[in-house]
Amino acid sequence: MLLISRQHALTLRSPLGMVRSVVDIEPSAFRHGVDQDDMLHALRHHWCAYETDDDAVTMFIGPSTTAAPLEVGVVVDGQGTAIIHAMPAREKFLRGLEP
Repeated sequence: MLLISRQHALTLRSPLGMVRSVVDIEPSAFRHGVDQDDMLHALRHHWCAYETDDDAVTMFIGPSTTAAPLEVGVVVDGQGTAIIHAMPAREKFLRGLEP
């Protein structure tokens, strides 16, 4: 089954305030079975963000619609913003989040 990238309007927090953006969800983001609503919820309500080995990718950690922690990989480049990865958050991203 071929998945087609779709655009979603998204408002994110940033140091400069709220930023409205259009986000594509690439087919690779569905590889681990995460629903697009959960991806977008985790991105909108993320707790933290990490730089990755790839300068173009930022990993956001946030809750799914059922509060399960997700990691959502996002690329921002000349073509816009796209979610390229989503899965249940791995331990390496959850370390340091405990109170």
